[in-house]
Amino acid sequence: MRIVNSGYLTAASLALATIVSTPASADFWWDTREGPLYFDGASGNYGVFYFLDDNNNRRKEVAIYIDGMGPQYTDNHPGVFPGRYGAFWFNYDGDNCETQSTDPDGRVANEWGKMWFTVDQNSDYFTAEVYDCDEQTPSEEFSGTPGT
Repeated sequence: MRIVNSGYLTAASLALATIVSTPASADFWWDTREGPLYFDGASGNYGVFYFLDDNNNRRKEVAIYIDGMGPQYTDNHPGVFPGRYGAFWFNYDGDNCETQSTDPDGRVANEWGKMWFTVDQNSDYFTAEVYDCDEQTPSEEFSGTPGT
């Protein structure tokens, strides 16, 4: 899985220029090599995350739903608790999977997969294993630290 396609990112950034999100002090995001991974809200028990571009625009073509993190952000908790969390990612503009998958909000994606997020004991670092479609081995890993 390529979470970010740099050529597509430029076009998507221009198309999404009207959807601006500047992280404020009350907002939460993780700094990653793919860019800031921003908490956008909760969908049931899931925390919904989007990557931000260089102008802090949400890149809505890829969403990550992390099970158990929705309440951690919306119930006045200061951040994420240590532990391992199951997650799903959805690329709504991609088409690399043989089957479709539907996200918790009912949107259909033709490129998707699962993830495992592991937050360290101090909640100041995470690693994520990324699986494509219904594969059983991770295709990549990435990590992050809380944004400042």
